[in-house]
Amino acid sequence: MRNVFKLVNAALALVIILSACGGPSHDLTGDAGFEWAAFDDTDLRVLMGEEGCTTVRFYNVLRKEGDTEGSVMAVAVDALGREIGGGASGMPYRIYDKVVDRLTETIDTERTGAVKASQWLRDAGHKAFAAELGVKALVVLLRNKECNGIRITPSTLSDGSLTMRFTAAKLGSGSCEELPAVPGSVVVCGEPCPAYCSEDVEYVHM
Repeated sequence: MRNVFKLVNAALALVIILSACGGPSHDLTGDAGFEWAAFDDTDLRVLMGEEGCTTVRFYNVLRKEGDTEGSVMAVAVDALGREIGGGASGMPYRIYDKVVDRLTETIDTERTGAVKASQWLRDAGHKAFAAELGVKALVVLLRNKECNGIRITPSTLSDGSLTMRFTAAKLGSGSCEELPAVPGSVVVCGEPCPAYCSEDVEYVHM
């Protein structure tokens, strides 16, 4: 009988924990098309170092048609909302592929490839959206102790809009570990697009 009571109490405790956390109202991974993605500090500093960059824009995408894991693509953005960079390569868009040791490998592409990556995601039935993070906010994230990159996961706002959650992360041995939450180590984009889009901006996913 005691074992039965223990099982019941454990089940009740689990229900209380899930209720306190709010519990997912739906599968964000399914809607967003990705579970998580990451970028190392070197890639981020290259993007932030593009002449005129004030923001980095992130899109949920697929690496290729039929990709079942999904990913996130990053690009530098100037004060007018224009996507910039790429230098002589002409490939300003970086799609997260995988973590190798302490670095992230990316698939770099031009705008045509970026548009395709977004289209593949929509064709697979996911909801395309973009989230932006200012250079100052990124710098604060990267200043966290042991941080050598960021981890990105899907999230939602109070109005149900899909957005992205950015956390300071430690990359190593092919894995990406979120660092303990402290002030400045977690940022949720409050104005994702299409819920909040700037006028006269040519987004990849629209």
